[in-house]
Amino acid sequence: MTLAFDREKAKQISLVSDVFLMPSLFEPCGITQMESMSSATPPLVRWTGGLVDTVKPHTEKDGTGFGFGGATRDETLRNLISTAVDAKTLFDENPKQFARLQRNGFNERFLWADSAEKYVNEIYLSI
Repeated sequence: MTLAFDREKAKQISLVSDVFLMPSLFEPCGITQMESMSSATPPLVRWTGGLVDTVKPHTEKDGTGFGFGGATRDETLRNLISTAVDAKTLFDENPKQFARLQRNGFNERFLWADSAEKYVNEIYLSI
């Protein structure tokens, strides 16, 4: 048996998953949540670092995934469980809204040109 990363297998897993769990304690950017959205798999992330910048809450019109936070270990765990229950409930009870969430994530694009324009507008033009 060989333990190694297999990009094709990872893509197949993402394509057949309902939700992608990414409970990172620290995530400066993260690409896996973007890859899951490109497979129409809504990410369920901890609101930290770049995950906050790339995943939009499912409760918003243009939402792309689920998120949770917490100040303590217990609070974080409770919020993770609660958010997982929310995701399951949405999947089971509102398939049209869940499909919209999948489409929103699938249609999301993360382009360097957009990031550069935002950076210039928010940093340099405000001065």
